[in-house]
Amino acid sequence: YDGGPFPTRISSDGVEILNAPIELLADLDGIPQPVRWSRAVQGESHADVVTMSGSGTVGEGERLRVDWHTRLYFDGVSRTEFTLTAPAPVTVKGLSLRYGLSADCGRYVLTPLYTPWQDGRLDLAFDPAPNQMKDFSLWVTGDDRGLFWWPESNANWVGEKSAKQIHLIHSAHGVAVDIAIIAKPVELKAPASYAMVFMGSPARPLPDKARTFHEGGWGRVN
Repeated sequence: YDGGPFPTRISSDGVEILNAPIELLADLDGIPQPVRWSRAVQGESHADVVTMSGSGTVGEGERLRVDWHTRLYFDGVSRTEFTLTAPAPVTVKGLSLRYGLSADCGRYVLTPLYTPWQDGRLDLAFDPAPNQMKDFSLWVTGDDRGLFWWPESNANWVGEKSAKQIHLIHSAHGVAVDIAIIAKPVELKAPASYAMVFMGSPARPLPDKARTFHEGGWGRVN
């Protein structure tokens, strides 16, 4: 994790999935800048989950602050909540999440249904409709391994209605993912929070008998 809320390395069966770390970038002056993370603090630590928290800043004088909390589960699920705050109202011109996947992880894209590549590129909208039967998610994968991303809601996302704010480019070098959470300038006057999940696939299996209990004479239940 290298001090921040998102994994910088993810492996499956000893093979690296990422070829570029997951980064959060904010644009305050026309040039996107990576958030500068301070040292993470570990919280709970159990056999099946650990928690971490910390903060980061963007701009001189900490014009933008990002506070975060991450829970990492035994199966590889990494759930992060982060909140943007500012000591004084500030115009955020853009906020992006970027990462890269190795070439063998980019054969298929599911959102959550199969979405074929269009000349090595995909531009997707995150515009959830009420009461629909499926959530939006982004799973980029090969035959053996990949990376799943799920934004829990579009709260505090900013962009034109139905705009395509998620961009993927496929090449011989891998897959570049650019997710524009804030795609047009907005003034931040109050805290803005986000929650999302990353998970490498396939998931790490449960240890044998990890959650087995004896049900009153009826045998073991897992």
